[in-house]
Amino acid sequence: MVRLIMNKKIQGLRGQVVLMVLLASALVLVLGLSAAKQATIETNIDTDQELLKKAFNAAESGIEYYIKTGESEYENLEYEGKSVLSTQPLGNNQILTFNKKTGPGDVEIFWLVDHLDNGDIGTNYYSNQDNTIDICSTTQSGAVNFKVDYFYKTGTTYKVQRVFGANSWVATNGALSPNNCANITLQGNSIFIAVTPVEASTIINVKGAVNFPIQGEKILATGSVGKVNNLVTIDHPYKLLNTFLLEAVVSEGVVTNQ
Repeated sequence: MVRLIMNKKIQGLRGQVVLMVLLASALVLVLGLSAAKQATIETNIDTDQELLKKAFNAAESGIEYYIKTGESEYENLEYEGKSVLSTQPLGNNQILTFNKKTGPGDVEIFWLVDHLDNGDIGTNYYSNQDNTIDICSTTQSGAVNFKVDYFYKTGTTYKVQRVFGANSWVATNGALSPNNCANITLQGNSIFIAVTPVEASTIINVKGAVNFPIQGEKILATGSVGKVNNLVTIDHPYKLLNTFLLEAVVSEGVVTNQ
């Protein structure tokens, strides 16, 4: 009788041990699967980040290739990707801004004449009824001083007028608003204005009563690597090509195109 009872106790203990082993094995299995899943997720994140970086580099390379060649598709073998590009007109409204800060001593160009398809200056000059335009700073940090060089043409003679502006911000009903923008009176055939902040960086706005000419193009490049895409956009304004105009900035005089 005693032996029978002992056998039953031993069998019960064995059953408990087996159950504990099964539970421990299940727990180890669950932890292992969880760790493996987490490792897979982290690997996927790292892979996606790497692909996004490659797609970004492919888009940037595509922009550089487009600027040099005008081609709207580019395959980048180095980053194992490609980019497809499109463009939109830059400017062509009553307020011109490139939405970026211009540093002290740097020059921002705003065109007052159209451009041909090959990049040359056209013959459609900006004009409006009151014959004036405003140049304002949009930086909300006290007064911002800037210099404006206004270029225009009378006949075949190129001329430049220099204006200094101080832009301060005043409180109006609790909101900051610009005050004392520089004002330009248009003369002859207007070509462009060059705005140079003097002491501090600022975002520059040029305001008129009618739409300004197109200032260049906004380039949109979609870089692709595998199934990962990355969109990069930049403003690409027309550059100053005629060096004789720069001489007028220095001399503050008259330069004749010969």
